[in-house]
Amino acid sequence: MPDEPESKDDDAEDGLSLDEFKAAVAALAKLRDEGRAQLYFNRRPSLRLIADPEVVRAALAPGLQGDEAVNRANLLRSEVQYVANNVLRFDSVDSAVQLMERSRFDSDSPFTASEPVPADVREKFRAKAKAKAELALSSLVTVSVRDRMARLKSSTGPCLEDVDYELVKERRDSLRNRSLTSPFLRIRVRYTDIRQEQYLGGIFSFGGPETTSAPSSFELECDASDIDLLIKRLSDAKQRLLESETPEPESE
Repeated sequence: MPDEPESKDDDAEDGLSLDEFKAAVAALAKLRDEGRAQLYFNRRPSLRLIADPEVVRAALAPGLQGDEAVNRANLLRSEVQYVANNVLRFDSVDSAVQLMERSRFDSDSPFTASEPVPADVREKFRAKAKAKAELALSSLVTVSVRDRMARLKSSTGPCLEDVDYELVKERRDSLRNRSLTSPFLRIRVRYTDIRQEQYLGGIFSFGGPETTSAPSSFELECDASDIDLLIKRLSDAKQRLLESETPEPESE
């Protein structure tokens, strides 16, 4: 079993030590930069890590095996997502830290009502939370992510949440009394629609501006030819988008 980091905090309830958190953020950012993981930010707003679980486990819990590795990787991933999501919701790190402080001490507090939280305990937590928030902001919540969140907040139609797939190996065609044995995929596209939320907002008066409804979805049946078409169209669309972001050369 690997040695514990020397700078690990005594109060485990305050989460990871700064060294542990920094290493976890660096590992996830490296996976992103190498193309082995996608850090996907949706309109809720929240961060989703899309990658092979084994790749994530190896990056976040090197040297560990089995359940120990899984639990360690989940712990690191969960705290990074928690801090990044709080940073996303506010325009300043200080506001995100205030929310984390209230969550830590003012709701489900480990301290009794007759025993107020010592000022030095709060101050220690704030300093640690701020350092983590700044790490998440600089490494994960980049300028491009902020631009994306601004676009999603101003959206007027459906926004992608996720794409799932299911492999179907056989299907019975009762109408023609035969079985289809050629495998195909059932792809489910999940999305949120601001128009539905605005309609529901007129009926139910709860939730703030960041509140979003549960994702809707639709399904497509796809074989290899359909997948090739999707890849081709999306690849062309991505290239068109990237070209539009490239400044045109100045004419002489």
